[in-house]
Amino acid sequence: MWLQGQPFHDAPGTGIWVNDWRTGQWIDARRATYLPGQMTPMGYGLGAQADPHPGGLDFAQARQRILQQERRFDSHGTHPPLPNL
Repeated sequence: MWLQGQPFHDAPGTGIWVNDWRTGQWIDARRATYLPGQMTPMGYGLGAQADPHPGGLDFAQARQRILQQERRFDSHGTHPPLPNL
């Protein structure tokens, strides 16, 4: 959410890292596969992993799902406006 408001959010050199839900290792978020139905610290229910998995989401799909959840549950307007997808 923070990165979305930065002027460099889509710059090729901007790295985004997530933990593999199984190993805890840092992996490139843009290359990860996201599995729905996982218990996660941020509460989005998407567990990232380095290798592909049937039914997994790619980065763009995971990002869209997270932004949709933010729109749905931010009833008090505590976040800055989110981009349209």
